[in-house]
Amino acid sequence: MRCKQIEYAILKLIVKHPDPAGRAFTLGGLGNLVVQDVPDVSDEDLVNATKRLWRCGVLEPCKYNSDTGRFDSYQGTDDERFFWSGEFRLRETPHTQPYLERLEREVGPEPERPKIGF
Repeated sequence: MRCKQIEYAILKLIVKHPDPAGRAFTLGGLGNLVVQDVPDVSDEDLVNATKRLWRCGVLEPCKYNSDTGRFDSYQGTDDERFFWSGEFRLRETPHTQPYLERLEREVGPEPERPKIGF
């Protein structure tokens, strides 16, 4: 269930800001956003969720290649360079929205937590 919650949180971020080039993240930046929905999420959790979504064709991770001047799609290798070094982008695919809708039925949005204020 936790894996699906992480996937759901990631996909919500991608769909919320549609851009054909994808949404740029650093691993730490992605973690800061996902932790709002999934407490105690680790970098490893984020990488594993992203890779699962990529293997299913639900999203396309890509990274800028300064040698070619274009974005290269993730190939499933060299995770250290891809995820832990600088920015990468996550792009929607035609399968993103249907999978997000399925996850929403399974894990659904969390009820809003009451805000504590003084």
